[in-house]
Amino acid sequence: MWLFWPLFVVLAVWMQLVFPGMDFLAAGIVLCMQQERPGKVLLLTLVCVVIQEGAGPLAFGASALRYGTLVVFFLLGRKLFEAGSPAFILLVAGFFSVAHYLSLKTMAGLQSLVVLDQRIFVDSVLLFFVFLVEWLVLSRIYRMIVPHASRS
Repeated sequence: MWLFWPLFVVLAVWMQLVFPGMDFLAAGIVLCMQQERPGKVLLLTLVCVVIQEGAGPLAFGASALRYGTLVVFFLLGRKLFEAGSPAFILLVAGFFSVAHYLSLKTMAGLQSLVVLDQRIFVDSVLLFFVFLVEWLVLSRIYRMIVPHASRS
């Protein structure tokens, strides 16, 4: 269904407005990599990067770096794990949370911005759980709505 991804982006942006510091787009990118063709994945990832880069206070590159590492980690990890296995999703969520922490810390340092390490750490830990719950909810909704989605 062609409405799923645009609706996802609108809801994810709204959720980021309600819960600042959280990234509600990353779980959708992972689900898209699991279910869709590379063209849709590239388009969704580019849309997410543009949204995140335009909305954030950091110089261009923080979101591109974070989403780029997410895609690379997913593609490499898929060679070792089944793409939809719980262990793999836990690893992806953990990796993305660490990438979130490191990219924010690095980019803020490069711009001489003062950030609270504790705040970034807490946000990264919360992001781990948000990512897991969001991926689970999105994957169930996707399977209900999209007819060709796997039932495993």
